[in-house]
Amino acid sequence: MDDVIEMLDFGIDVPKLLVHCHAGISRSTATAWGVAIGNGVDEEEAIVSLSKAQPKGKLGFITSRHNTQRPFSPNSLIVYHLEKIFGFKNHTLFKLLDKYRSDTYY
Repeated sequence: MDDVIEMLDFGIDVPKLLVHCHAGISRSTATAWGVAIGNGVDEEEAIVSLSKAQPKGKLGFITSRHNTQRPFSPNSLIVYHLEKIFGFKNHTLFKLLDKYRSDTYY
C-alpha cells in the first residue's frame, strides 16, 4: 500500500509522465491507471485509453510463450490498493478490470 501511495504522490499533477516496468504488462499499467484516476480521469475512460495505448508488439523475453503478444492485465494487487485509496465501493475497478483485461496471450 505504501508503495502505491508513493507512486501516486509522484505521478499526480505531473503533466506528462511515462510509466513503465520490465515487461510493461501488469505493474506499470495498474500504476498508470491509478495516476490517471488521481488526475481526475474517469476510471473507465482511463482503462480504455490505456488498453488502446499499450504496445501490441511481441514480448521480447524467452519463455514458454516466446514470441507472443503482450496481454493487457493491470496488476490485481495494485488495483486492490487503488480501490481502497480512492474509496471505490462494490469492486468498481475490478469490474472494469474484468471487462477490459486480456490475460490470454494471442
